[in-house]
Amino acid sequence: MTKFNQRGRSIVEVIGVLAIASIGIALAMRTYQKNDAKVKITKTMYNISELTDSIKTIYWGRNSYSGINVTRLENKGVDPKFLRDAYGTSLVIGSQSPFSSYTIQIVNIEDQEDCYKFAAKKLEGMDEAETTDTCSSTSNKTVTFTFN
Repeated sequence: MTKFNQRGRSIVEVIGVLAIASIGIALAMRTYQKNDAKVKITKTMYNISELTDSIKTIYWGRNSYSGINVTRLENKGVDPKFLRDAYGTSLVIGSQSPFSSYTIQIVNIEDQEDCYKFAAKKLEGMDEAETTDTCSSTSNKTVTFTFN
């Protein structure tokens, strides 16, 4: 009777290693996605905070935000990166009659969970902001901050 020397791994061992590696990769991807969403929300809220500071400076001493929009703010020297959210979409900026307040909208938010996180987020120094959202909508999820 001849005895064979076995070398290498059996197919069952290889499948087991691949299954464990797949689980690890799936967990790593989920963690990355969560952290990526947190970073984008934080960056967008930072941009809005910087934008509100610029608007306060530009409109200081005035009692009206009439005509406020992205183009006007760009012409006044506001850094264009603050006029976009972290997803690359332009923020929508406007005033409401009688122009004593202005709004900043984050539009077309894809993920409903992210939308609710934006809506719940409070910016430093933005206690006066009123927040409304359409996060439960199936399309065009929007968060609007209104400043007086």
